[in-house]
Amino acid sequence: MIPWLEKTWCIPPKADTEFVARMEDLLELYQLPYDPRFPVVGRDEMPKQLIAETRIPLPVRDGHPKLYDSEYERKGVCNLFLFVEPLRGWRKVFVRDRRTKVDWAECVRVILDRVYPQAIYVRLVQDNLNTHPIGSLSRGHCPRGGAAPGASVGDPSHPGTRQLAEHGGDGTLHTWTANASTAAWKRRRSSVPR
Repeated sequence: MIPWLEKTWCIPPKADTEFVARMEDLLELYQLPYDPRFPVVGRDEMPKQLIAETRIPLPVRDGHPKLYDSEYERKGVCNLFLFVEPLRGWRKVFVRDRRTKVDWAECVRVILDRVYPQAIYVRLVQDNLNTHPIGSLSRGHCPRGGAAPGASVGDPSHPGTRQLAEHGGDGTLHTWTANASTAAWKRRRSSVPR
C-alpha cells in the first residue's frame, strides 16, 4: 500500500441519467474516425501561478537533478487555454491574463478562423464552466462580434468526462514569458512519438 499515491478518476453521480446520457454521447463522439471537415477538439484551461526564483538554482550534477530552492517570489497569475485535437496530433495553448467570457470567445474565434477555416463543423468538447457557454460567442462577448458558425460545444456535467485536453507548462515570471514557456512545452510534447 502506498498511502500518498492518488489517482484522479471520474466518479459518476449516483442514479444520474443526465450524466449517463452525456457520457454516452462523448464516448460515441470519441469513437468517430478522423474527418478534417468535422474535427473533434478538446478544450480545457487552468490558472498558472507566475513565480520568480529568489536564489539561483544549483546546476545538474552526476546523479543529481537541477535543484531549486523552495522559496520563491510570487509574480501574479495567468490563465492557460489549451485546445487539442488528438486524432491529428495537434495542440495550441493560449496564455491570457484573465479567464473571462471574452478571453474564451477570442480563443475559440482564433481556432475557428485560423486552424479550421475549411471545417464544416468543429465539435468542441469542454466542461460546463460559466465562462464558456455557446452564448459567449455572440456579439456581446466576442470582441470581433458575431456568433461563431460551425462550433458545437459539448458540456459534460462532470469535469472528468472531458479529458481530451491535458495541461502542462512551467511557472515563469510574466505572461509574455509564459507564452514562450508554453511554446517550448508544445515543441517538447509534439516531439514525443505517439
